[in-house]
Amino acid sequence: MTDKNLQEAAPRADASPKATLAEKAAGTAEFSIPYILAQLSALQNDTAYIHNALDSLLGITSGKRPVDDIAGPNPVASAADAVGRIIAARENTNQQLIKVYHQLLFQLIGMLEDGSGESAGPGPD
Repeated sequence: MTDKNLQEAAPRADASPKATLAEKAAGTAEFSIPYILAQLSALQNDTAYIHNALDSLLGITSGKRPVDDIAGPNPVASAADAVGRIIAARENTNQQLIKVYHQLLFQLIGMLEDGSGESAGPGPD
């Protein structure tokens, strides 16, 4: 943690711990509600990897990319399988990130609602 982060994490003498945590949950902490919503939006809009993978596959089927560098008896099928696995792995990663952000979001909302600074739990699944 940097000195700046430590200073921001330390409660001010004139602020109660409840107010400090609620303030951070509202938007001044690294994992704030606006930050989480921005990350979820970025995940939603990040489709470039799908387009790139499909463009790569289209390059093989159109003859723009040599099939000699792809193993297997059917290079196009092998490439399609690889593209499918890449997309599936990325989508799995995105699902896991969404789950983490979902839990953090509900914890932050719970801190704001009860004002206690204590999270009621990870939120609904």
